[in-house]
Amino acid sequence: MSPPEQPYLGSIQITFVDHPGSIKVSDTITSGTSYPEFLSDITSLSAEVVHKISGLGRQYASQQGFTLADGGWWFRFVLPQSLGTTNDDVGPCKIEEEPWKLLDCVSAYENMIADVTLSVKWKAAEIQIQHVNVHPMEQCRFT
Repeated sequence: MSPPEQPYLGSIQITFVDHPGSIKVSDTITSGTSYPEFLSDITSLSAEVVHKISGLGRQYASQQGFTLADGGWWFRFVLPQSLGTTNDDVGPCKIEEEPWKLLDCVSAYENMIADVTLSVKWKAAEIQIQHVNVHPMEQCRFT
């Protein structure tokens, strides 16, 4: 696939997810959001739901989310359902998603933003985020 003629400059949905708890909380960023701003955003997102997540190694105070001091983050791209097709016989088609990748430094963040803004495939994809403390590595698909 060739890259788009113009980079995608619209809003990018980021969603903190906890699949066992069926927890999803979302916000949007832009391609111009800096790495420190992004970390602040995902810490705030996790603060909204951290008290609902079971199996954490420690208790988190109200309005205290996960930070880099607690460990790193994972991310993956997921195409939203609205971009998928449906078949009346079998229902919605499977949503396309990438395996989880480590988001541990500014270059990983910049690569993530480049993939969602310059890629034809992931243009306007949702970025799902998990903190490493939420689930042990062996419970999820990773690359």
